[in-house]
Amino acid sequence: MDSAVWILDENEGNRTLTVEGLAKVGVRATGFASPRALLSHARRIGPPRAAAIDAWTAQGSEREIRGAIPWRITVLMTLPGEQVSRWMSLGVSRFLLKPFDFPLLVEHVGCAA
Repeated sequence: MDSAVWILDENEGNRTLTVEGLAKVGVRATGFASPRALLSHARRIGPPRAAAIDAWTAQGSEREIRGAIPWRITVLMTLPGEQVSRWMSLGVSRFLLKPFDFPLLVEHVGCAA
């Protein structure tokens, strides 16, 4: 069985902390360092139940990511602005500013395994 939540973040430390933190609250998660890796995985197995996407890491691949994950995306960002409007134009409405409150992330992904 695949993970319920996918995490996209090029920062290995952030990615690992997020995956491990979700595991502690019973959410299966898999981390990806690049949009290419996430999209390749999606083509092989289909979409996850939810995803937390680092806006900086996803830059330039927003449309492809949204196409591969048609629901429940939370965008993580350090500075709001152009990134918000880009994702909103694709129908994404969940955003968290980094550093984020971990319980809020759990609420946003909303799918304890």
